[in-house]
Amino acid sequence: ANVVVFIHGLGETNPKLYGAFIKHLVRKGNIVIYPRYQKDLNTSNTTFNDSCAKGILRALDTLQLPGHVKPRTAHFFILGHSVGGILTANMSMLYQQYGLPKPLTAFSIQPGAAGFLSPDYSAFPSDVMYLSLVSENDIIVGTAPGTTIYNQAVNTPTSIKNLVHTYADNHGSPGISAS
Repeated sequence: ANVVVFIHGLGETNPKLYGAFIKHLVRKGNIVIYPRYQKDLNTSNTTFNDSCAKGILRALDTLQLPGHVKPRTAHFFILGHSVGGILTANMSMLYQQYGLPKPLTAFSIQPGAAGFLSPDYSAFPSDVMYLSLVSENDIIVGTAPGTTIYNQAVNTPTSIKNLVHTYADNHGSPGISAS
């Protein structure tokens, strides 16, 4: 099966918060890996990249054991929310350094916060499709981190990367928020 790495937001170590999204991915026939990159909110952010990569590698090793669905690592996708959205970009950019499969696609959902950003995303692979989604009224992480990653991924052509901005719309009932 294809492999989707789903990287949680800060402090969201329990996958239950993302349960419906994870179930959707599994029902579509994917293996979902949910790496826990922090023990709790006191975990130093300097360990996030290493812990995230180790969690992914541990899961991939486990999937090689008898009784598990075999992963198609040539069909490897990474997505993440909030700080997980930043780690999505980091894992995609540093996949070789960590010995991870090369992702086909990376999707950062409302990536944040700015203090967790890598200083430079110009090494983001030129052939990994990248999508960054930011929301107009996101008072937690704002739009800057997602825009920064998108803009700094200069080697990735615009034909395979996109920055999606969601906006509120109160013209109907109920209104649609963008937070």
